[in-house]
Amino acid sequence: MTETIRVFISYSHDNEEHRERVLSLSDQLNDDGIECFIDKYVTSPPEGWPVWMVKQIKHSDFVLIVCTEKYMNRFEQEDEKEDEGFGVAFEGAIITQSIYNQHSKNYQFIPIVFDEDNIKFIPLLLNGSSFYNVSNKPGYEDLLRHLTDQPATPKPETKQIKVLPPKERKPLFENTPQSLTVNLPQRNPFFTGRKDILTNLHKSFKDSNSLAITQAIKGLGGVGKSETAIEYAYRNRNDYNAVFWVRSETPGELLKDFALIGAKLGVASGSDMEIFLKVKSWLEQNDNWLLVLDNVEDLTSIQQIIPSPCPGSVLITTRSNATGRFKDYSLDCMNDADGALLLLRRSKIIAEQDNLQDADDDQQNLAKTISHTLGGLPLALDQAGAYIEENTYGLDDYLEEYQENKDLLDQRGELSQATHPDSVAVTFSLCFNKLQKKSPESAQLLEMCAFLAPDDIPEEIFTDGLQQDKKSLLKCIAAATRLSLLDRDPKNKTFSIHRLVQEVLRQGMDKDKQKATAEYCVRALNKVYPDPEFENWPQCSRLTPHAQSLFKWIVEYSLESNQAAHLLNQTAYYLDDQARYAEAEPLYLRAIEIGEKTLGPEHPHLTTYLNNLAELYRDQGKYEQAEPLYLRAIEIDEKALGKDHPGLAIDLNNLALLYYSQGKYEQAEPLYKQAIEIDKKALDDDHPQLATHLNNLAGLYRAQGKYEQAEPLYLRAIEIGEKTLGPEHPNLAIRLNNLAGLYRAQGKYEQAEPLYLRAIEIDKKALDDDHPQLATQLNNLANLYLAQGKYEQAEPLYLRAIAIDEKALGKDHPGLATDLNNLAGLYRAQGKYEQAEPLYLRAIEIDEKALPDDHPDLAMDYENYAIFLQETGREDEAREYEAKAQAIHQKRGD
Repeated sequence: MTETIRVFISYSHDNEEHRERVLSLSDQLNDDGIECFIDKYVTSPPEGWPVWMVKQIKHSDFVLIVCTEKYMNRFEQEDEKEDEGFGVAFEGAIITQSIYNQHSKNYQFIPIVFDEDNIKFIPLLLNGSSFYNVSNKPGYEDLLRHLTDQPATPKPETKQIKVLPPKERKPLFENTPQSLTVNLPQRNPFFTGRKDILTNLHKSFKDSNSLAITQAIKGLGGVGKSETAIEYAYRNRNDYNAVFWVRSETPGELLKDFALIGAKLGVASGSDMEIFLKVKSWLEQNDNWLLVLDNVEDLTSIQQIIPSPCPGSVLITTRSNATGRFKDYSLDCMNDADGALLLLRRSKIIAEQDNLQDADDDQQNLAKTISHTLGGLPLALDQAGAYIEENTYGLDDYLEEYQENKDLLDQRGELSQATHPDSVAVTFSLCFNKLQKKSPESAQLLEMCAFLAPDDIPEEIFTDGLQQDKKSLLKCIAAATRLSLLDRDPKNKTFSIHRLVQEVLRQGMDKDKQKATAEYCVRALNKVYPDPEFENWPQCSRLTPHAQSLFKWIVEYSLESNQAAHLLNQTAYYLDDQARYAEAEPLYLRAIEIGEKTLGPEHPHLTTYLNNLAELYRDQGKYEQAEPLYLRAIEIDEKALGKDHPGLAIDLNNLALLYYSQGKYEQAEPLYKQAIEIDKKALDDDHPQLATHLNNLAGLYRAQGKYEQAEPLYLRAIEIGEKTLGPEHPNLAIRLNNLAGLYRAQGKYEQAEPLYLRAIEIDKKALDDDHPQLATQLNNLANLYLAQGKYEQAEPLYLRAIAIDEKALGKDHPGLATDLNNLAGLYRAQGKYEQAEPLYLRAIEIDEKALPDDHPDLAMDYENYAIFLQETGREDEAREYEAKAQAIHQKRGD
């Protein structure tokens, strides 16, 4: 070292002991040849403290930031006291400006701590810097090595760039932040212990020789898996370019959180699935990120989430004991000492950063006894601490009350170790009883939450569904939050409840109260669940997890009300629109079952449920299951509404669609015409229902080659749609696509292409990226490119359509057969016969199983394969398939 290194120490004057530690550090640095400056040795500088501070920072090679809670608050100017904190706050402002003024990474400012617990108080602006724990010799030696070995002002060009095999990685989006944290939950200020697992997680991530490593924290509910993952993310976020937190219990939660990540990465629009795929692409193309998947129920389902190969780190929390190939750590309950420390901190008997020794001997012993009694379960200790703080209890008072309450619960036999430990039941009952006395409304709110999904419970369920005053609701939530029973997200106007708390709440009610509370929730949610039209999808998405949760209790308690049936139908309709067919079907079936009992088997409202379930089956190619539902709906509406009611027109149109899908054109046409005639009498000229029926009749004419009759119907349907639905509605995309198909069939390619492209653009914004409607549009645009000989543009569209339909519709759906047949045609046109034949054969196999034996699509399959066989010199086989196609045409009278 040729020159003396000059260091300025910036610190807060927390207490005498803290100041002495700073002075001791200064003396030690001076002894080791570092010229160290602190304000202790300066008395009222003539230029004034602000100017003096500027000089110290400007002329020092390094600035050591001694991080404590008091320093962080005043650095970020959150403390407005007019004592010595003003100097630290002003100094923080100067440091902030200095950091912003630097163009390279901030090497001058170095965070240090005297206690590992103070790592969480490193100011956010200093996240990019390495920190040093100087409370021990290795930490001090690391700091000294940093000060003496590293240039004070390194040049950007000397920075080492990591080589990323197998190809250079580039950001997917423009203006991607260099470092960001997305959706990371608030840090628990009372987090205690878990040092071994935090150390092992960090070591395993950093010591891995592979491109990526996935690790899991597993354990029972209430043991603190999520809190430990949150703490790991905060402690080590400086080691990563980005940290992402994703709730993963349900697909809906996962997609929502990926949408939040996408917003931060610059994906401003698109469906949730589309954003998910773009974020996954970002993860594939960028390295050194941490992705936390919290509360994973099905570990096999996350394979599609983790990129392969993966250049980042993935941390999972799960209740599952079988984590397969993932390296896992079992999180157990806390030992008596750690549990006691958590209890003392949470109850505010000692400060958040204090150690167990800061309590007197009696407090330590009592806290250890309580921790042992509660089994060291963090959730129970958190509730116990909140209860002690709220009641200003002594530890001995709480221990006595806990035991009394446990004896009472034991006598009633209400504890169930199968779902939750005794400690959770007892600590919760103490808090809940306190809440009932202080705020009965809060207790009722909590009981309702036991039957909803645990996360992101929308406040409008209570303000709009139950007409509860907003201020009153916030007071109820606040009262429950003080006792650690709820956690509110003010930004999104939602709140959450722990799953174990839900279990204890439900088991604390008798069957009659459980049923009554679930019914109350159904009525509230039914009132706020909107009509599942396109413009209401965001609100439907927000409420659907709670409707799905209530479905369990509707079945469990045999709830049979019109509100329950209506809620299930609306939710199923939304899920159906999202192509989530497996989730929608049981809700439709239950809605019909309830409707038959509450409305009667011939009520016109029941036809809505019947029609919707039939549409679900038609969408999946289950034609035999759909037809009797349509016929029953028509029979009911003809009797109840009469033959000129627009409700009957819907039934007729839907049955016609089914016949059209089966190729029964002669049966479909009169139904379409009857529906349109009813609409023209009963509805306005620009009614969207009329537009739908005109579009469908046009589709029939196009299939029959009656192009001149089809075009004006399509144009009129689009005109109405533009006026009533708006320019970005997915139903409008269907009509644009259909008109484009008409033009393609007529060879009007230049008129067709912009319509296809506009339809696809609408669907990409409005629908999930794996929605079958989008697959149809992609497939049709590919057909256009094939007809024009643009093979390279057609192939990726066909492949994407096949991937979507296999996922959304299944491997035996006739829609998939259409995709396969079209891709085979592309390969045949290119002379790629080996690739074409298995696709033709698979399409035929699907349609022979799914369609009637006289369906025109099946005839088309045979004809296309016959042409292929002719081109490959297999004349005998070709004649066989030609004969099959001809037999269908003869049977149909074509």
